[in-house]
Amino acid sequence: MVHASVSAAHEVIHTTNRDPRWLGFVAKAGPTLFQHPEWGSMIESVYGFPACVAMLVRGARIIGGLPYAEVKDFRGCRRVAYAFADVCEPLGEDAWSGLERALTTDGIPWQIRSRAVPFALARTVDRPGMHQAIDLPATADEARKRFHQKQRVNARRLERAGACCRKFSDASFIGPFYELFSALRKNKFRLLPQSRRHFELVAERYFPRGGFGLAAELDGRMVAGMMLLPEGDTLYIKYSASALDALELRPNNYLFGKAIDAAIESGFRRLDLGISVEPGLIRFKEHLGARSTPYHVARYGHEPPNESVRQLESALEHITKILTDPEVPLSASVAGGDALYRFFV
Repeated sequence: MVHASVSAAHEVIHTTNRDPRWLGFVAKAGPTLFQHPEWGSMIESVYGFPACVAMLVRGARIIGGLPYAEVKDFRGCRRVAYAFADVCEPLGEDAWSGLERALTTDGIPWQIRSRAVPFALARTVDRPGMHQAIDLPATADEARKRFHQKQRVNARRLERAGACCRKFSDASFIGPFYELFSALRKNKFRLLPQSRRHFELVAERYFPRGGFGLAAELDGRMVAGMMLLPEGDTLYIKYSASALDALELRPNNYLFGKAIDAAIESGFRRLDLGISVEPGLIRFKEHLGARSTPYHVARYGHEPPNESVRQLESALEHITKILTDPEVPLSASVAGGDALYRFFV
């Protein structure tokens, strides 16, 4: 446990995300999926990054905190709020300014991806895209009235072809979904996938709490799938994938519509669609009725990488290109992701 002085009235305590004081605060604060200790502990189990929190305290009272992963690799030691999260703001009213000052006091670089606007203490700030979410109405019919005409038309293509939607609440979803997901990462984006163990643990932790998988199936085959994870009154679409040879049938339009139906049926008030960078994807989600909010990537205490780090990052990029070449089998890409994905945080 480390204490960092912020002001006469406040101090920041660095501790585990399972600290009883933090768990008590979180239980009353209404965290997002990525602020919740469950996410940090799951990431720690898969990648080994200690799940921590910087708690802002006034006297004996916790007034806020920022969950983060302590990452150590060839780049050195740094703190990421939070590893593999879409966005992760500080939790607690008016906690941001006090916590941000603490990010610059101990010489350890920080990175935070957040809708909270960084102050002048950040060394660099980028605004790469949008975070998008749908405030859900009471009925599916009301939700469809908000759809753009293009969404209404495209969502019917797959249905006309004979598709059906299946909901999964157990790990039987993971096998076909992971094959679809890893193939999309490799063949469309030339990126390595997370390990299958990552998705198995997500299902193990979140499906019993009300999470589930959705699959669009055509002729007995999954052509689109997504994992939906609950936290509070919000359902999060964290992972989704579709088959490249079925894109002309617009499987994503179909399945996102079904996800909205499922969220409303389950009583959620909000459907979180995650972050988007490409204008086409931002527009696609807005056609579903999503509102868009800019997100920021702020870095504190980061120095330019030295030559050794640049060489290793270049080698990592080159290895990724090799392992995602069209001639390389998917199994090799999957094995590469197993070994290397922890270095992409």
